[in-house]
Amino acid sequence: MFPQLKELTPQVSHVAKILLDYGKYSPGDVPAVSVHFESMRDSWKDKMQTLTNLVDSATDTGKFIEACGMLCDFTDVLLTLLLRLQWGV
Repeated sequence: MFPQLKELTPQVSHVAKILLDYGKYSPGDVPAVSVHFESMRDSWKDKMQTLTNLVDSATDTGKFIEACGMLCDFTDVLLTLLLRLQWGV
């Protein structure tokens, strides 16, 4: 599943770009490209949701929230140090 998602991601982006380009210059061609984009997008979303569910089920929510809090504290300290170094605040 992960290799499929890795391969599908740039393909979805490419088709989206084509859709935008055709939409600007050739509106009559958009429906075919749009259908293709929607199909690829839906496939990507399904695979990403499966991956998200797997990660969520493997993650301890309490530890995740604790780690996020520690990261916020670290970021606050780092920004304070940078401000003091840069502007003497």
